[in-house]
Amino acid sequence: MSPAWTAALEQATTTLAGGNVAAAIGENGSGRATLLGQALRRAHPAIRILCASVPPPEKVEAWLALWTPELSKSDTAIIIENADFLPAWATQELATQARNILRSSARASGQALALLWAFTAEDLNNVPQPLRESVATVIPVPALRERPNDVMPLARYAARQTRLRDLDFTAAAERALTSHDWPGNIDQLVQVVHDAALITETIDVRHLPPEILGPSTRKLTRIESFERDEIVRTLARPGTTVSDAASELGISRATIYRRLAKLGITAPK
Repeated sequence: MSPAWTAALEQATTTLAGGNVAAAIGENGSGRATLLGQALRRAHPAIRILCASVPPPEKVEAWLALWTPELSKSDTAIIIENADFLPAWATQELATQARNILRSSARASGQALALLWAFTAEDLNNVPQPLRESVATVIPVPALRERPNDVMPLARYAARQTRLRDLDFTAAAERALTSHDWPGNIDQLVQVVHDAALITETIDVRHLPPEILGPSTRKLTRIESFERDEIVRTLARPGTTVSDAASELGISRATIYRRLAKLGITAPK
């Protein structure tokens, strides 16, 4: 729903509508394959879409044999996920198969078949050359932290998928979710909301992991993690101020503010 997402979607749709290869580049979990799938559905509404995620190296040969015959089907599109993990020999074989399919279709019908495929990667430079050279358009997919307008629609969708009905979010929970930087992108957001939705009808900050209120930039000790969790638990109660939390924890207001800063906790308003 964010402008960054819709702009990327329009770019991918235009490329795939023309029968060209698109590469969605961005962080893992940012929605790269989803973007390509949506673009293919818009460009070719009746198409069948297969998503092939690159397996461990020892399984690549069997993986290629499983899905590459689908390339020759005019009603099928292929999305290759994490193409930057493909070994060079595999992309060379893939390129050879694609050329053979195009030659065969041209001989049979006098017209070359338009292959519908796209791929995702974190870094295009790490994609082996035979596949990289096939790309007509590179579509940057912004990380979730760059698309705050997408956070709550995705969160509500994740809650609905978990409970099969709409759930409410408190204003404090919405602030915490939209201000988090989501290093794990959409996958992390979905897991956080899924876990919260399993235990409540209204998701509040007290149902979220402590690190969502402000992750520390360093690894915490076990004692610091316990201290952080206790502070977050206390602050998460509705109507609790920082002064109230300090009083309950038996520390001064100045001390709790120092602990908030040191432990990377953002106090809910």
